[in-house]
Parts: sequence; C-alpha cells; structure tokens
Amino acid sequence: NLPMPLAKSCKPAAPVPMLIMNGTSDPLMPFNGGSVGGGGDRGTVTSTLDTFAFWKTANGCRGQDKVRTLPDADPNDGSTIEVSEAGCPAAAPARLYTVKGGGHQMPRKAQTVRIFDRLLGPGNHDIEASDEIWQFLAPLSRARP
Repeated sequence: NLPMPLAKSCKPAAPVPMLIMNGTSDPLMPFNGGSVGGGGDRGTVTSTLDTFAFWKTANGCRGQDKVRTLPDADPNDGSTIEVSEAGCPAAAPARLYTVKGGGHQMPRKAQTVRIFDRLLGPGNHDIEASDEIWQFLAPLSRARP
C-alpha cells in the first residue's frame, strides 16, 4: 500500500512491474487503508485496491482485470487467494494477490508457528509466495538488456 503523501504526489517516470500481495486481515498493513499497525504513529496508507489501481494507471494497463481464485490447498487455514492480473504492457505487468482472511505473513505451504498468527494475523498455506514472486519476475529479468 502506498503511504498517503506519496499516493497523492508520485508520478513514475516509466512503467514499473508491480506484484502486490496483501491479506484482508493484515493487522499491520490495512487492506482497506488507514493507519499502519504495530504501535506508535507509523503513518497512513491507501487501500490495497487503490494502490493496485495506481500502478495499473502508471503502467498504462487497459481493460478489465483477469481474476482467478487459486485452489484452496489448505481449507483449515481459513483463507483463500484471489489473483487479479491487469492488462498491461509485457514489460510492466501488474498483479494483485488478495489473501482473503490472511494476515501479514507471506503465504507458504509449511505451517507456521502459531505465535506468528497471534502477532501478524492468520497465515495462508495454499501457495509458496516465493515461487509466485519468482514466476512473476523471471521473465522480466530476461527481457532487460
């Protein structure tokens, strides 16, 4: 999510590939925007959907997003993942992973220590976030000189 002051003034000079992954139950980076959690005055941020819209505009994306729900590999974790892919130029894709019911943890198939769930919100165990990030970035690294 973009910090509020930056969201109002940022104008990227060129398109930037953007992958956003945020849980709807994230106690630190609020999905719907607002005050950043974790104690003290840590500033405010725009919503995840507004941040995704910002990057789609900055990257010159067009048309409706392609949205798909990933298989619920662990129905016991209480969360699912929806992926929104914007119609962007190949060099500057924009993708949003909405972890419905997920907290501030990167999704991973291995179970996490429950203390993390208490501090960071519920973990999702349907995908390996690092694999998803690599699949997003790998084609871009080859496309650049």
